[in-house]
Amino acid sequence: MPLSRVFCLMFDANLLRRVAALILIGISIELSAESVKQLHAAEQGRVPNVVLVLADDLGYGDLACYGNPVIKTPHLDKFATQGMRLTQCYSAGAVCSPSRSAILTGRTPYRNGVFTWIPAGREPHLRKSEITIAKLLQGQGYATCHTGKWHLNGFFNDPRHPQPNEHGYDWWLATQNNAAPSHKDPLNFVRNGKPVGQLAGFSAPLVVNEGIEWLSKHRDPKKPFLLSVWTHEPHLPIESDPQFQDLYKDIPDADQRQHHSNITQLDAAFGRLMAALDELKLADNTLVIFTSDNGPEGDGLKGKNRGSTGGLRGRKRDVFEGGIRVPGIIRWPGHISPNQTNATPVIGSDLFATICEATKTPLPTDRVLDGGSLVPLLTGKGGVQRQRPLYWRCPIAQEWAKTAMRIGDWKIVADEPLTRFELYNVQADPQEKQELSKQEPAKFAEMQAELKQLNAEIEAEGPTWWKDYDNGGAKPVSVPGAAALLTAKRVVFLGDSITYSGQYIAYLETYLTERYPEKQFDFIDLGLPSETCSGLSEPGHAGGAFPRPDVHERLERVLSKLKPDLVVACYGMNCGMYYPFAPERFQKYQEGMRSLRQAVAAHGGQVIHLTPPTFDPIPLAGRTLPAGKDAYDRPFEGYNNVLGRFSQFLLARRQQGWTVIDIHGPMDQHLATRRKDDPKYVLAGDGVHASPTGHWLMAEQVLQAIDGAVMPIEATIDATAGTSATAGVTDLKKSDKTLSFQWKSRLPMFVDPQWNADSLKLEQFADKFDRYRLQISGLADGKYELLDGDRAVGTFTAAEAQAGLNLLNYPELTTNKRAKELFQQIQQRQRILTDAWLNECGHKRPGMGKGLPVAEATAKADEISKKVRDLAQPAVMLLQVVPK
Repeated sequence: MPLSRVFCLMFDANLLRRVAALILIGISIELSAESVKQLHAAEQGRVPNVVLVLADDLGYGDLACYGNPVIKTPHLDKFATQGMRLTQCYSAGAVCSPSRSAILTGRTPYRNGVFTWIPAGREPHLRKSEITIAKLLQGQGYATCHTGKWHLNGFFNDPRHPQPNEHGYDWWLATQNNAAPSHKDPLNFVRNGKPVGQLAGFSAPLVVNEGIEWLSKHRDPKKPFLLSVWTHEPHLPIESDPQFQDLYKDIPDADQRQHHSNITQLDAAFGRLMAALDELKLADNTLVIFTSDNGPEGDGLKGKNRGSTGGLRGRKRDVFEGGIRVPGIIRWPGHISPNQTNATPVIGSDLFATICEATKTPLPTDRVLDGGSLVPLLTGKGGVQRQRPLYWRCPIAQEWAKTAMRIGDWKIVADEPLTRFELYNVQADPQEKQELSKQEPAKFAEMQAELKQLNAEIEAEGPTWWKDYDNGGAKPVSVPGAAALLTAKRVVFLGDSITYSGQYIAYLETYLTERYPEKQFDFIDLGLPSETCSGLSEPGHAGGAFPRPDVHERLERVLSKLKPDLVVACYGMNCGMYYPFAPERFQKYQEGMRSLRQAVAAHGGQVIHLTPPTFDPIPLAGRTLPAGKDAYDRPFEGYNNVLGRFSQFLLARRQQGWTVIDIHGPMDQHLATRRKDDPKYVLAGDGVHASPTGHWLMAEQVLQAIDGAVMPIEATIDATAGTSATAGVTDLKKSDKTLSFQWKSRLPMFVDPQWNADSLKLEQFADKFDRYRLQISGLADGKYELLDGDRAVGTFTAAEAQAGLNLLNYPELTTNKRAKELFQQIQQRQRILTDAWLNECGHKRPGMGKGLPVAEATAKADEISKKVRDLAQPAVMLLQVVPK
């Protein structure tokens, strides 16, 4: 072989050095047959790169290559011809976070702890003790990158939970959950720990472009790589590029056009990623995996939730096939023959072992792995060797079935306590129409026993967050230092107009007074409209009538006159309404917060910081500025991103001992979630000043931070026996037609009629803050009336009483009426003291009303406090249940 041919071959390092030495001394050589074999062996010994693409809520029937007759997915269809298309591919969870955790760890979600989707601010997360595929490959010399959705912690970009870099990713651009406010121009991405602000474009192209940018500019080209690209498409809130919507212009339903074009948008982004691998000459040595995290959202008939299960039973959140069977396509040139279809059942947790075997990475030996390697299946050398069955569990499943297991052709589904079971042969009956427990009693018994054993093993190993299940996550995490609200003798609230309105403070005091009626809370609201902690102002504010006040101008007077033990500070909204982010203004904000802390500490007090509330540009459509300018005259569209930076600054100070309660993140999350069902939903009519619902969300976060655990008000009565084991229920009397009893009960939380009812349901208000329930068993079928004394307060059926009555639904009940009056009295007292002390301390804010002298205001407040104490005492009700 001529020497010139040498450069066409791949050398190992030693051989290349030997050849180079010969070239330098001018010796012409030909490689022997043995040398050629060595070169080919070196080539075959190379470890592959890995690209893992994960779609969000993509159904089994959503791609053309999986039979969809309408949706256009040419790039994924082409990709399917280049490798193996799996027709019985499963996600490891029926919702997003669990399936993601299983892909990264090879362990079923209840074992690794990510048992269901993770709302912001909740404790479940992918723990540092778990070994991810990224961490393993990083240790093997791989460069690693994650781009797109993360959703494996409740405290995103917060030191309380591990972030993508702590799980093995050198470079990351991610969101906690959904792209917000939608896929278009998202505001909530974080790159390597730093919020990046508003991005221009649509989510899938943006996350793919980040991956390509990393491949071409940031990774070490000498290393093999792992690139995870986890798109938001087609998860809500969907927004699709008009160029893709044009492909479906013949579809009359605008929402359906949006959904279908969203998948085509994902497909186009995937095609761009594959083209980049070709352009960078990486494709031939790259294992590419494409799949989805669960089945499609919604019912498929309305809104933008138009995903297809391909006719399978169930959808997202179901352990039936439609919720867990998903597309799965894998390409590995030189190892997987093209244009294959395979019906072997595989699951997301198999990808961990598959990638380990493909990259010659040893599997961990110190823990249970639930998945098996697909390499023998993919390469035609055998099947999947697995030690444990395929297993699913979803506590928020929409049907009764919340647990499932598959072995071979057989699948058993069960409720969560494993008391009800059904058996299916999903190979013969993928639509799960024919239940076979009676026809196959031996197999049914065998599968029951296996599921119970496996379920017990998994529960014994994993964390027990699921036992405190609440709205998708475990109970909220308390914030160190926040409990000072319960022990401080005097609490002063500082902030701007949102604090000055006082509503969230009144909710806080009402809740705490009802929970601790023996305590007297001294909460004084000294918020001042437009006030900042940074001293920054805008010349155009209020038509130039006055500069924004600065709390430091009056802070010394406040502290010396009121002598608070605790200051609760909520600043940021007015500290320079600017966009884009400006480091010099940010510095002023930081200096202002530190100065406030120093001043309070000098007077012997503590500080609790609240992150700034959310700014929402949606209600101000057409009235915001799209980008920054030198002079302020109205809010900027992207200003909430700046507030996000303020929030991150405060949250990061927790590591230095600051007590910080996050209200910004949960309010953002609430908005994004509510807008899935109602795109016109707002928390602030002017984008800034929160509605009563917004104020409750603020109070909710503070109560959760001080571990304001639910103190249930519940009574259980057996009408048949005429007995009750509930303390406080006395004088129980039963006749043929009536049931009467006394119940001494503390007050429930006042439910403000101004709160948005759907938002209360979303926030699980009754379960998290007031389980006020009466359960009566043994009533004859029929309708009944509940009397409080001689007043009828509501009706119910025997079945409803058996299930438990939510007494918050009876506004005329004595306890509910007193709770409302208590709230009103607290509001009145706070307003009297607010105006009096603002005047007493002095301020330079024009246009403020003049309050009473402090002595007179204090006397009035003391009179109200007596009423408050009387109202807060437990109430005795004489209740009767009579046929209607």
